[in-house]
Amino acid sequence: MEIRKCRMILFTIILAVNIALAGSGAAATELIVHNGESIQATVDNSKPGDTIIVEPGTYKEKISTYTNDLMILSKSDNPDDTIIEGSGFTIWASNITIKGFTIKGTDENSGIAVIYRTGKCSIEKNKILNYVSGIEIPAGSKLNIVKNNEILNCMNGIAVSEGIKNSVSYNKILDCQNGITFREGSGNIVNGNEISNCQDGITYLEGFENIVNDNKISSCRSGINIGNGDAILIENRIQVKNNAITKNDVGISVNGGGGYTILDNTISLNKKYGYEDYSTGTNRIYNNYFNNTVNVRLGGSSRYGSPNIWSTEKTAGTNIIDGSYIGGNYWGTPLREGFSQTHSDVNGDGISEEPYSLNGVNIDYLPLTFPAEKIEPLLPVTNFSSNVTEGYAPLSVQFTALSENATEWYWDFGDGGNSTLQNPMHTYSSARNYTVNLTTANQNGMDSKLAIITVLEQNAAALPVANFSINITQGPAPLSVQFIDSSQNETSRIWDFNNDGITDSSEEAPIYVYMVSGNYTINLTAINENGTASKLATIDVQKNSSIESSSSGSNGGRESESPEPAKNVEEKELSQAFIKSGNPVQFNFTKNSTCVVYLNFNSKKTVGKTTAIVEMLKGKSALVPRLPSDEVYKSFNVWVGNSRFISSKNIENPVICFKVEKSWLQNHSIDNSSITLNRYNDKKWSPNPTYLLREDSKYRYFTANVSGFSYFVITGKEESIPGENRNEIEFKSENKTTNEYDKENTEVESKNKGIQGTPGFEIGFGVAVLLGLSLYKRK
Repeated sequence: MEIRKCRMILFTIILAVNIALAGSGAAATELIVHNGESIQATVDNSKPGDTIIVEPGTYKEKISTYTNDLMILSKSDNPDDTIIEGSGFTIWASNITIKGFTIKGTDENSGIAVIYRTGKCSIEKNKILNYVSGIEIPAGSKLNIVKNNEILNCMNGIAVSEGIKNSVSYNKILDCQNGITFREGSGNIVNGNEISNCQDGITYLEGFENIVNDNKISSCRSGINIGNGDAILIENRIQVKNNAITKNDVGISVNGGGGYTILDNTISLNKKYGYEDYSTGTNRIYNNYFNNTVNVRLGGSSRYGSPNIWSTEKTAGTNIIDGSYIGGNYWGTPLREGFSQTHSDVNGDGISEEPYSLNGVNIDYLPLTFPAEKIEPLLPVTNFSSNVTEGYAPLSVQFTALSENATEWYWDFGDGGNSTLQNPMHTYSSARNYTVNLTTANQNGMDSKLAIITVLEQNAAALPVANFSINITQGPAPLSVQFIDSSQNETSRIWDFNNDGITDSSEEAPIYVYMVSGNYTINLTAINENGTASKLATIDVQKNSSIESSSSGSNGGRESESPEPAKNVEEKELSQAFIKSGNPVQFNFTKNSTCVVYLNFNSKKTVGKTTAIVEMLKGKSALVPRLPSDEVYKSFNVWVGNSRFISSKNIENPVICFKVEKSWLQNHSIDNSSITLNRYNDKKWSPNPTYLLREDSKYRYFTANVSGFSYFVITGKEESIPGENRNEIEFKSENKTTNEYDKENTEVESKNKGIQGTPGFEIGFGVAVLLGLSLYKRK
């Protein structure tokens, strides 16, 4: 009887608790955060099921959620109206919605970090910028939805570690090192995203049954980069939500275990390769549209050992070029020289009667093509330029054909003269206006273009005629431009390379380097005793995301495009470091391929992961007019991240450590104390005294405090004390020892690595322990 009473009491208690819990759920409310109030305070006072509405304004705080089932929403439909500045959101609970905010970073944390592994969070319609990771989802977290967000200037746009059945859809990601990264995990879906100007657009490292479809990826180093893993399915169908992998360095890059299926992609106009494969092979690649100068590069086992499968069984259905059967791939090139553009379909099934062999082992047995009557002929497109368009008789003009697809050229110079050369020279002897007509032809047709050449009468009081040529009119910063004066009747000249009224050069053929992107107007003024004449032109210096990134300054670690001609570079080495305000930064060049050992400085600005590049040159830099007068050891260039970042406003105490071969010192009788690091800046060489740091059996190591990073030359002078070779003097103990140097280096590297730490499972573990202790005490 007593037992029955106890059971009844226990049942009543349980029922009461359930009713109370149900009642608490029903009492969910809408909480308003007014401008100037604390979002965190409102979150702390919330309960499961509440909706928190945040009014427009700027909120400078870190927000952490520990309560399940919360919605945190901006009241405005425009994320720019409601701004969170600081460390962003950290989610320690499940079923959390965060929607409609601009989240701006000031340090290395994540904009939105999902810590709790249960997941089921929804992150929608936010604008996130200037973080290590825009959105971070940890190992084991599942069923999270990340959609319609805009992520800018982050090291990682969206990073998912070992996630399960997460959905990342319709996000816009720009100027990040990595757009979307999945490390392991399964059942994840990535679709409908737009990604550009990133190092890697979408990266999968291991995992299985993941789907990547309907994404648009452009201007990245790799559009899609697949690492180690199994059965990643890439379905990029050409529909409204089509996936275009275009204008990247490499469209799709495959490594690791192989066994992937790649189909229905449009892979076009990628600079190096459409598809690059260093996997173990046996990938299935079919019904893709390839249109790149080099469509496929094969390496590893995929080349010969385990070749890929380039077609499927011939099946009725609409293929990638709207043919009637699905089979292999379409193989084109921008110059219309691809297999599918030069082999027609005879029987009308949309498939060539010949197989396409990539390398004798990798063979597309059913390459797609068009019927002969549908293949458009490749016509010539006529274009040309001349070194002058106006001048005094007799006037010699150099014409240059810039036509496309032409095999024949016919020039009518307008004075009865003509030529069939591609790039002829012609001299006009009489003053008048001449109409020049270039007609080009190939086997498919003809095309023409006209231009006017004005020839003036020569006289004693003739004014100068200003004219010049340039080797390039557009390109990424830093852009090196060669100017050549071709003016007539001039006795002197003035170059103004940015039209600011300041003379930049009076040389006949100067070189100028544009370090910052923008549109620049060049003004050449030609001068003689009768007066002046001017000519203008424009240079389009484009943003280089590897050197000059967006406002955050992070360059994504990507290799820069140097203005130094490649033929003048003997060796090149890159180093990466994370730059944080107030911290020392050191770039170590560990491959020892150049004369630079490391460079460091103190940063006044946080810019994230950045690349430094050293180019050791074969001789004088093409970007400087002359060398210093002393004996030259080596010339080298240094480029660090964004050219606008490397200034006295953002860095201080820049130092370069370099090494000099003992054999060079001895062979040239160079005094150690005369070793100088010269920097070219403000149109002159500036010497920077050096400090002898240490030595080993082959090199002596020096450091120099410099004013910035650009073009450098190491020089020395011959021994000044007769009969004494200072190079043979023993390395003094007051200099730092090698061990001290290594220890100092290690300390700096440790600080740099510490910069990159983000909240992780140590925090979660600590919270779990505290909760456990609390429950234990209640017992």
